Amino acid sequence: MEEANRLYGSMAGKKVLDVGLGAAANAIAALERHEHIEIVSLERDLDALSLALRDGFPYLEKWRAAALALLRDGAWSEGGRKWDAARRRRARDPHRRGLRHGVS
Repeated sequence: MEEANRLYGSMAGKKVLDVGLGAAANAIAALERHEHIEIVSLERDLDALSLALRDGFPYLEKWRAAALALLRDGAWSEGGRKWDAARRRRARDPHRRGLRHGVS
């Protein structure tokens, strides 16, 4: 969380693209630091966030309702804070046919 806090320290009033949501540490750091921010989290699999909520990761407790809304509805907002989950899809590239799981 300390690194995430340093990273998102000067993002107030901005739209932040959070590539790879994971357990939401970076997104939560941005929400913690700013009252006016829009976060778009790109992720294919939200299992890490679900697991972190289930296991009671301390940094998520204050943001539990936001994280649950993100899992349930794909979005959450309150006041000047907005958080959206945009599920990434693999790009369709005809030259990559035959490759399994996007591994080259």
